[in-house]
Amino acid sequence: MKTTIRISCLCLLLCINTVIVYSQTDNALPAPRFKYGIATLSGKITGNVPDSMKTVSLDLLLNRPFFDYAINQIPVQEDGTFTFTTPVFAVGSCVIRSSVFEGNVYIIPQEETKLEINFDKNGAKHIKISNSLNQTAYDAMNIGLVFRDILSNNPANDNYSMTIEEYSKYVIDYTKDAIAKLDSYTELSANAKQILSYEMKAFLLHMLYLGYEENMQMRYNYKYRDQLKDERKDFVPQKPSVEYYSILSHLDFNDSRYLYASYLQIAIGELLKNKVLNIPSIEGLTIDEWLVKAKEPLHIITGANPGFFCNVLIASMYAAQLDAMKPLSEIQKKDIDTYFTDKSFAEVLFSRNEEIVSMLNSQAGSKKLVKNETPAVAKNAMMDAIVAKYKGKVVVVDFWATWCGPCLAAMKRTESIKSEYADKDVVFVYITNPSSVRKTWEEKIPQIGGEHFYLTDEAWDYILEQFDFEGIPTYLIFDKEGKLKRKSVSFMGVEKMREWIEELF
Repeated sequence: MKTTIRISCLCLLLCINTVIVYSQTDNALPAPRFKYGIATLSGKITGNVPDSMKTVSLDLLLNRPFFDYAINQIPVQEDGTFTFTTPVFAVGSCVIRSSVFEGNVYIIPQEETKLEINFDKNGAKHIKISNSLNQTAYDAMNIGLVFRDILSNNPANDNYSMTIEEYSKYVIDYTKDAIAKLDSYTELSANAKQILSYEMKAFLLHMLYLGYEENMQMRYNYKYRDQLKDERKDFVPQKPSVEYYSILSHLDFNDSRYLYASYLQIAIGELLKNKVLNIPSIEGLTIDEWLVKAKEPLHIITGANPGFFCNVLIASMYAAQLDAMKPLSEIQKKDIDTYFTDKSFAEVLFSRNEEIVSMLNSQAGSKKLVKNETPAVAKNAMMDAIVAKYKGKVVVVDFWATWCGPCLAAMKRTESIKSEYADKDVVFVYITNPSSVRKTWEEKIPQIGGEHFYLTDEAWDYILEQFDFEGIPTYLIFDKEGKLKRKSVSFMGVEKMREWIEELF
């Protein structure tokens, strides 16, 4: 049985081509500047490019503080040049996937990052990256591999009886050991090692620091893995008290270099959901009122004056409101403008707010929403029952979740194609499961439109096995007779989606 799918926002990349990299001087990782502006990624592919590596586009997953994750296809021109521009606060992390290059590249507001890819006459690939972070090509192509190597090579552990005190020491020691292992990767630059240290700490916040009960339950299940579930004795892990979370101060979240970590937004989301810390929602409160209510958990998390972390937390909560397609109120806008002494925080939020308002205005009345009841059939007949409802139409099925950044980013890119086929025999069907909180799901689907189904975990897991996929977003495209014609695990791009739909008319 497959478990609920979660997608890591740090892509772990592997390049196996022959590569020669240019060396650059290592410097201490600079603190990101609190600046909001346009960042540019440009480059050129030159030389004797092997036929197997020729490409017309680069796939780019973009992570920016206070934005949804976004999937982009960057066209490569006939002369090999490519350019991508986007608004960014402080720093953006780009994960590039293509036949010619795979790696992580960072972009900075009001700065151009250059990626040069040259093939010599023997087919060896030479890569150069130019930006103010002094990022090397080796860094770009291996930072994900090192992350995985350090954090995934751990022996299975069945010690489920650790006390809170024992677990606290274990978590702190584990974090220190993981960061210390970075020194053994001598080819990584000093900057890359520091970025990875923040990435790992943000990741471990979710996986270890906030996960005592889950980890003890997992260890218990591992110890008794050979027993049937019904044969196991009842096991209820101890619940951490609020005092336990003082260990979070060891992570020093007041360090602004956390902005380099693509996992920071997820880490903050997990903090906000933690029921013991009980960080209050800012909705309905002024910032001053929120600061009073949040004083205790903020002190526990930072162990000092919240400073930078408090600003990021507040901006993240407003950004989450915008992601839910709820524009800022006039009171909120005035409050934001007054509170943030560094106006770049207000600038990024106001810019995002304008985007949401514009999007809602353009969508007003244009999206038909149908919230369907789950068909009353056996799980092995579920998908057939859903598709049969739309016989005579091309059916585009999108498996997604409200927490899945790439899913939501892809939906934004498909707005144009949905409008294009609005009056034709094409239907867009969206399927999720209880990993999406139902209230959040109901809030989001009016902005998506189309036909929606909310399946049980059992039906969802069966469909994943039936159609052999584990990641989302995943797309199934059926012809007018209900026969599956295309499948794509991850977004295939607007042009490819249009091509697949057109071939079924």
